[in-house]
Amino acid sequence: MFMYIAAAAPSRSSLGVTNGVAQLTGSSVRALAPSAASSLFSFSLELRSGGSYLGGYLVYFILCAISAAAVGWSFRLPKALAGDK
Repeated sequence: MFMYIAAAAPSRSSLGVTNGVAQLTGSSVRALAPSAASSLFSFSLELRSGGSYLGGYLVYFILCAISAAAVGWSFRLPKALAGDK
């Protein structure tokens, strides 16, 4: 992934900023994901008692949809980096 990030930098002088923004984004997602997943699981269990929204399995449906979207987006990545042969 970092090869794509380095290739996305507009110039050599902005490579540090590009890597910094990528690291900040990755760290933020890693910090927020556990609490978001726990909240989604709790919300899914609360909806189960109401008898709707997939019977408490809404959390798994959403996580599978996110995984499927990530796999789909990975196919859009170029096969070779710019400048590679």
